[in-house]
Amino acid sequence: MDRLFYSKFLRIANKIWAEAGKQDPSIVTEDDLMALPPPVARYIKISGIKGKKRISSMRISHSGSFKTGADRNFMPINGKYYLTTKKPSFCWFGKISLFPGLSVSAFDSYFNGKGHMLIKVMSLFKIADARSSVIDYSAFGRCLAEMTMAPSFFLNNQLIKWTSFNSNHAEFTITDSGLSADAVLHFSNDGTLERIVVDRYFDRGNGKATLEKFTGKGQLIKDFNGLRLCSVFDGYWNLKEGDLHYVHFIVDNVEFE
Repeated sequence: MDRLFYSKFLRIANKIWAEAGKQDPSIVTEDDLMALPPPVARYIKISGIKGKKRISSMRISHSGSFKTGADRNFMPINGKYYLTTKKPSFCWFGKISLFPGLSVSAFDSYFNGKGHMLIKVMSLFKIADARSSVIDYSAFGRCLAEMTMAPSFFLNNQLIKWTSFNSNHAEFTITDSGLSADAVLHFSNDGTLERIVVDRYFDRGNGKATLEKFTGKGQLIKDFNGLRLCSVFDGYWNLKEGDLHYVHFIVDNVEFE
């Protein structure tokens, strides 16, 4: 049954991939960086994208660990991402190993202002199939966090409006398909991207969700096909009762288009 669920993910991901379109094929130049806040321009330059084409899409394979709840232990996870940047989107398929012979598979996506989350035990028994305005907005926030893997995305002045910056951070507002969100990028002293903070809805159970800050933190810069990108990502919910570290992803492979 894993094969059937994964095949469904691939069908949806490839459909979005085809509909999202391609970036302008021209290469990124120094002139492109001039309109950006200085820390963002520095980050893009350090990434190695200058002199290369803008990234239109990415396929990412990852491993790592994941918590299914605040009171649970981390468990092994493997997953696949499909990302697009001209029309920002992500499709993700992950498989969490609960116990030997027992797994949970999850599909999460955002495209055209709509989010969708589907979770199954053993890829067979559906335990969640969520679509709502809350899911849409939360998935949009996750999509923004994923875009840090594609530095040229932040050159998109049609979607992104920079609102504030200093030497180590930059704030922006982004709009897509009727949704609008604010985000903050934080940079290390060496110019690399350290973390992004966005608003997302945190599921508190029993049909209740609260709007909270979410931090995606990157580290361990590696070379991926000529680009210097973070290879380890950690996700934290910044809750009023304290930070909840719930995901630790290790990037194993990246394909760019």
